[in-house]
Amino acid sequence: MTVKDYVIYIIIIYQFKIMNTYIIDYNYIFYIFCLFIVLLRLNIQYMSKMDKDIFYYLLMNNDNTLLQKYRDYFPSCNKIPIECDTYIFMIVYILYIPIVCCIILVKHIKNLCNDILLYIKHPLLLSKGMAYNAILPYITQNSRLTPATFNKIYWNKLFRNLNIKTPTIIGTIKNGTVKYKKGYTITDSSKYIIKDVYGCCGNSVKIFDDKNIPTSGYYIIQDYIKLTDNITYRIITNSIDKNINILDIYSLQNNAVVTNISQGGKLQRISIEDNPILKYAGLQCINAHKEVNDTHNCNTIGWDIIVKDEIAYFLEGNIGVSVDNDNYIKFVEHFYKNNV
Repeated sequence: MTVKDYVIYIIIIYQFKIMNTYIIDYNYIFYIFCLFIVLLRLNIQYMSKMDKDIFYYLLMNNDNTLLQKYRDYFPSCNKIPIECDTYIFMIVYILYIPIVCCIILVKHIKNLCNDILLYIKHPLLLSKGMAYNAILPYITQNSRLTPATFNKIYWNKLFRNLNIKTPTIIGTIKNGTVKYKKGYTITDSSKYIIKDVYGCCGNSVKIFDDKNIPTSGYYIIQDYIKLTDNITYRIITNSIDKNINILDIYSLQNNAVVTNISQGGKLQRISIEDNPILKYAGLQCINAHKEVNDTHNCNTIGWDIIVKDEIAYFLEGNIGVSVDNDNYIKFVEHFYKNNV
């Protein structure tokens, strides 16, 4: 305990005795006295030195002008005699831990109640927005989307039409039959990867092995751009009244071939303001989203991007992505109201 702690301690105990002069039941006095001692000890133990210095200053200053400022924020307290301010202040000091706990609890309960009401109204928010941005485009007015509309070949064609860099698809595998594009030959299969045309979450993505061809399913064979830092990026764009804006940007890191969270990848929100490569990629994302919306009306798209030798390569777009944004439900409701 510091000297200031002892001073506050003594003053409050002395004032406490004065306030209890007229209490007859000494058992109650003893119990309350013990409670106050415990609270004071806790205050001294846990309150920071800075906060204690402020309390000490307000308690010891003869000019109560600063102490009386609370009346400006709570006008109804002007009915309380000014002489009571010091005693009120000491009670607040003694009970500050229970008071702080109650205030935090009330705030938490308020947020908890709001969250409960929000999720009762919108239970699909538990999917972090994926259910909204994955399904709403299919049920919009005059929608031409079907479950087979978007696939990795679609995204590859979109990027090439917009002159956006993307790994080249050199062939396909369909139910065990390999078909290479004209002009392509395989010399080292490890330079390529295969992906399920309709796959998601990084499932079925693996290094191409021409001696171990899948006998069922539909796959693309694509250039494999090996990264030195095993980091990919996801830029999420959002459409509001035909205006496309960047909603969020993430980096995903994993030592595996794919970096998806579902494959054990580590996700982190980032900024691209100081990264000219990703900043330009963000503009390309906006243009690509506009192009998609010329044919299909999609509210949110997550763009998977890798950077190699200062070049951003677009892998694909995803209309079902998780969105960690408190205002996202407002965007979704606006999109639903105007397009469904």
